[in-house]
Amino acid sequence: MIGVAMSGQTMLDVYRAIVPAPFTATLFNDDDLEKNGQEIDGFIPLGDHRNLLDIIAQEEVTDLIFAILGSLNENMLQA
Repeated sequence: MIGVAMSGQTMLDVYRAIVPAPFTATLFNDDDLEKNGQEIDGFIPLGDHRNLLDIIAQEEVTDLIFAILGSLNENMLQA
């Protein structure tokens, strides 16, 4: 999931309410570097747009959920 602010938290709440879970949520990614490495609702953001492709490969991510209400760093979509 891309974005760990309020919209990301809301998406995570919706995901956790679905039984059985439609997918396995494994990580967060956010361009706010202060959030990276800090546990947020059971997940630890692993990076930002600069290492998104590496994270996708390492974690074998098949789907991305964008949970961003504000401005989006255009480099995030370039990844």
